[in-house]
Amino acid sequence: MKKNVLTLIILLLAGLTDSPAQNTWTQKADFGGTARFGTAGFSTSGNGYLGTGNDGSSLYGDYWKYDTSTNTWTQKVGTVASWVRVGFSIGSKAYIGTGYDGSYTNTFWEYDSATD
Repeated sequence: MKKNVLTLIILLLAGLTDSPAQNTWTQKADFGGTARFGTAGFSTSGNGYLGTGNDGSSLYGDYWKYDTSTNTWTQKVGTVASWVRVGFSIGSKAYIGTGYDGSYTNTFWEYDSATD
């Protein structure tokens, strides 16, 4: 009886610890735009958004929506070409700003995913 209880406790504790399948990344669809760095991202309405940035020779102002349910990227309305911006969201609205667009800027932009 003690052996059965001990075995049950060990199995329960093992189930509460990390398994090899946890703490891993799963590759998803590649970003829809040109490869770049210095992008700004945010999430709103259950989707991820990524845009602006620099590929080493050009600044970008495009924005892309990542649909988690279909694992696809769709180009959305863009903003001023820039890089190293910050992004955050509140409700269905997202905000990006600051960064560099030829000179350092303190501008801020609002995007409403409910009305696109």
